[in-house]
Amino acid sequence: MVGPIVDSLMTRHDRSLLREMTLDEVGLEAEQSALKFELQLAQNTRYLYDVIIKVDKAFKNKAEAYINVVVANKTLEENNLALKQTAMEATKRAEQLEGKWVARWSRAKKHIYKKAAIDAILKNTNDMIRVFKAGQTEDWVTPDPSDEEEDGQEDMEITSDEDEPNDGGAPLAN
Repeated sequence: MVGPIVDSLMTRHDRSLLREMTLDEVGLEAEQSALKFELQLAQNTRYLYDVIIKVDKAFKNKAEAYINVVVANKTLEENNLALKQTAMEATKRAEQLEGKWVARWSRAKKHIYKKAAIDAILKNTNDMIRVFKAGQTEDWVTPDPSDEEEDGQEDMEITSDEDEPNDGGAPLAN
């Protein structure tokens, strides 16, 4: 059964060479063919081994890169959370400071407006005193007492409570 298979694989040239060879030569040829086959098999094995090593290295690199990405992602998530907390704390602090600022401003505003009003009155008074001392009072308009009586208003007298005795006769406490 092996004979017909070997015959079908062999070319005419191979058959003629085989007929001319001795048994030792055929054995040597078979041995050389086996060595060639083993050499080719060893080369293929070495090639496959190198490929396996490269694939293993690539897989390890890929696994390491994946681990690095997972670690980086976790770090980014932690940083994002910390940033959100910092932003919330900053917003809360800003609101607290704004509340304090509004309270201080309302107190300061009253003081500033009061001071501005006093400063305006003092400036106006000083301007009037300067004008009076300079003798430039001709253009000042003074009300005529006869005009007030025509309007039906009574004369009003400005008095102080200090001059009047109280009902119990006791002195006023200052």
